[in-house]
Amino acid sequence: MAKPDAQSSPAFVDTNILVYAFDTADPEKHATANALTIHLIREDRLCLSVQVLHEFYSVVTRPSRPFRLAHEQAAKIVSEFVEMSTIVSLTPSTTLSALEVVRQHNISFWDALIWEAAQQCGCSKVYSEGFQHGRELGGITFVNPFLVL
Repeated sequence: MAKPDAQSSPAFVDTNILVYAFDTADPEKHATANALTIHLIREDRLCLSVQVLHEFYSVVTRPSRPFRLAHEQAAKIVSEFVEMSTIVSLTPSTTLSALEVVRQHNISFWDALIWEAAQQCGCSKVYSEGFQHGRELGGITFVNPFLVL
């Protein structure tokens, strides 16, 4: 089977990119994250996991953050992401596969869950600020969009 074209295959977006898409405290990161997210939505390529949606809501509604959304705003955004993207559920199988990735590749459990969700979605790229830029793992390349866009 041929590997999907990176320009047309689904792309996974990590929580930190989604947060920057709404947090205007860093205007450059906000503009980059917002443009990337909108681009992937318009091309029907955005892939997220339930984990990312949970983390996004938790971060953007945290009372200690200077940038904070009200529950209603954050819930509406999460609902829109559910409608406009492919969402990967976390299952017992996902968890077990992620645990094997931790053992084999020495990455954190949470990062392994992101990778496993991206695998399940058929992604060729994971956009995140939290992974080593350019690293490839199992046919998925990790891209820090703030270094390349």
